[in-house]
Amino acid sequence: KRLRDIDPSCDEDVALPVVSKKEKFDTETSSSDEHIGTKIFRYQMNLDFPTDLPSNVQVMTPLKEPHIQTLVGSFLEKFYGDSNRRILVMGINPGRNGGGTTGISFTDPPTLTEKLGLSHNLTGKRELSGQFIYRAIDEFGGPKAGFSVIYFNSMWEIGFTKDGKNYNFYDDPKLREIAQPFIVSSMNELLKNGFSRKVAIVLGSGKLKTEMLKLNREYAFFEELLVLEHPRFIMQYRRKKLEEYIDKYVFTWRRAMDLADKKS
Repeated sequence: KRLRDIDPSCDEDVALPVVSKKEKFDTETSSSDEHIGTKIFRYQMNLDFPTDLPSNVQVMTPLKEPHIQTLVGSFLEKFYGDSNRRILVMGINPGRNGGGTTGISFTDPPTLTEKLGLSHNLTGKRELSGQFIYRAIDEFGGPKAGFSVIYFNSMWEIGFTKDGKNYNFYDDPKLREIAQPFIVSSMNELLKNGFSRKVAIVLGSGKLKTEMLKLNREYAFFEELLVLEHPRFIMQYRRKKLEEYIDKYVFTWRRAMDLADKKS
C-alpha cells in the first residue's frame, strides 16, 4: 500500500517495511551559487502580510522583530549555508509556541538551545508538534542531517490565534478567501529559491491535504505530493504508536529523497 493511501483515522497497524538508511540525495544546486539560506532569508524579509483580517483573529508576525530576524538568520546560516536544493515539508500555519514565537517552523524556544545550539533570550512553552518533529529528526540522523535534505515551512506562513488558541486559516471562510492568493504568490516566490519541484510533503491528512492537493492541481507547484499525519494529531490521538509514526516520517523523507533524485 502506498503511504498516502493509509487512512490516519483508523486503528490499523501503521508499521512500514524496513528500508535501508540510504543517505544518497542528488545535491544538484539551484541556478545561483548563492546559499539557499540567504535566498530563504531574503524571501522571508519580503513577505506580505494582509491587513483586512477578521476582527476576532489575531496575527503573529515574529519575523518583523529585529531579534527574531537575527535568530532566523543564524539558523539559516548554520543549517542552510550551501547551494544544495531541499525538499519542502509544509504544515498549516505557524503555531503560537513554535514558529509563531521563534520564526522557525515547529521549533520552540527550548529546542533552539537544546537541539540547534542557538543562543537567545526568548521564553515560551514547548510545542507539542515540535516535540514529535524533532524526535523524527533525531531518528533521521539529527538536525544537521535532516536539514541538509528538508526544509519545514507552512502552507500559509502567517500564524493566527483566536481566543488565545492556534487558529487554522481554513477554519474561517473570510480568512480562507484571503489566504489563497497569498499562498499562491508566496509559494511561487519560495520555489525560486532552490527547492525540488518533483516532490513535497504535506503534514496534515485532513483539511490541509484537501487544500494543498486542490491548489497543486490548479497551479502545478510539484509533480507529486506525499502526505503525512500532522504531528499534533499523532501526539494527541496516536501517542501509543509514536515510534511507528516516527518510522513512517523517516521512511517518507527517504522516499521523497528517492523521488527527488529521479530523472525526468
